[in-house]
Amino acid sequence: MNHIGRITSQHHTIYEVDYEGIMLEAKISGSFRYRAKNNTEYPAVGDYVYLEQVNHELGTAIIKELKQRRNVLKRTEAGTRGESQIIAANIDYSFICTSCNQDFNERRLERYFAMAIGEKIEPIVVLTKSDLCNNLEHFKARIQSCMQGITIIESSSFDKTGIKQLKELLKENITAVFTGSSGIGKSTLINQLMGEEVLATSDIRKEDAKGRHTTTYRQLLKLPEGAYIIDTPGMRELALDDSSVDDTFLDIIELSSNCKFGNCSHTKEPGCKVLLALKSGMLEDKRYKSYCKLKKEETNRKGRKFARH
Repeated sequence: MNHIGRITSQHHTIYEVDYEGIMLEAKISGSFRYRAKNNTEYPAVGDYVYLEQVNHELGTAIIKELKQRRNVLKRTEAGTRGESQIIAANIDYSFICTSCNQDFNERRLERYFAMAIGEKIEPIVVLTKSDLCNNLEHFKARIQSCMQGITIIESSSFDKTGIKQLKELLKENITAVFTGSSGIGKSTLINQLMGEEVLATSDIRKEDAKGRHTTTYRQLLKLPEGAYIIDTPGMRELALDDSSVDDTFLDIIELSSNCKFGNCSHTKEPGCKVLLALKSGMLEDKRYKSYCKLKKEETNRKGRKFARH
């Protein structure tokens, strides 16, 4: 008989696994460890795993194998090795949380979009603390300038704005990951969805809108309605791994389709429609530079991965 559980959290070599509604403490088997070639082949939060030696009395089990993943949201770890780091697995939605204050950053949003789209995960922006903002339309327009047609949910912990809209998306067996900077209201939002205080919360600092890390590790929670949500710590480093920069910058890709040369790099070639749009002001300089930077990062990342194989 196959015992299938789902990883809800990890603490070094110990995993917490939800097995038929019961939380078990599990370790990977020796054969699993022998087969794993790199850290992405180990279990991550959101993974489904095959279990053996399930002991209900002791609340323990052994993880013998990973069930095939549907997708993974991941980034490249800082450092010279540049290993892939899985943020969460088997995701339907990536709720990208940002506040309407100094924390707001279009360039960071573009990174989150590229990460999610590269794994066929639908990105959705959650504007937190919306009750404290008197110019919401300005921020929404800035988000739309990063990606036309992106779903934006206004959220406020004060009057629970956005909770109903989020719950309409979080149907039974749907899995969503909450990402964003520290102290912008992710934990408060999740507590409201859960209907109880399951996560610690803290406020952002008024002087610079920076937050403290209230979430210190990734964890999967099951909502009363049957959906799953994954809370993640605020991430200061967000280097691309598997991504789709082109799908994030469709406006630039559309312009490039009319360039004089098919292999145009959009940096100096004559007849480049991207540079023409930049010169005319139709394309914002910051967005163009962001595209060039992320495209180079993505290309270099793919080259490094190919070289390892």
